[in-house]
Amino acid sequence: MNHRCLRLNHFNGVLVSITLAVLSLTTPLAAAGDVVTEWNEHTRNAIATAKTQAPITGRVLAIVHAAIFDAVNGIERRYTAYHVDFEAPRGASRRAAAIQAAYGTLVKLFPSQQSTFDLARTASLASTTDDGDVADSESILL
Repeated sequence: MNHRCLRLNHFNGVLVSITLAVLSLTTPLAAAGDVVTEWNEHTRNAIATAKTQAPITGRVLAIVHAAIFDAVNGIERRYTAYHVDFEAPRGASRRAAAIQAAYGTLVKLFPSQQSTFDLARTASLASTTDDGDVADSESILL
């Protein structure tokens, strides 16, 4: 491996570490009912459980958040999708779509932790009451 690659890998590792440090400091300040913050915490726990290395950690967080964005955007249709461009069923719950997107992505990234994600998904969906049809949103698999 040449020196340029080593420097780039080191830079990426430092950048991811700084990003994670900022996220860990700001996460407790977010609203308790925020589903994105909730599933960000599930993602961080999965990363820690899997002992994922720093460069991969940033990628995992980006993949999960892009999936959440695309799922909610599929309902609201306000922005250009990152990866999956689809039209969600009419009346789907944004909250349930975000839960399903995070859940589905984490199960694919960390299949050995599915039972943990199953419990988290059930708890998250149980608290979803007011912004649309949960059943329609659960059909959104990214």
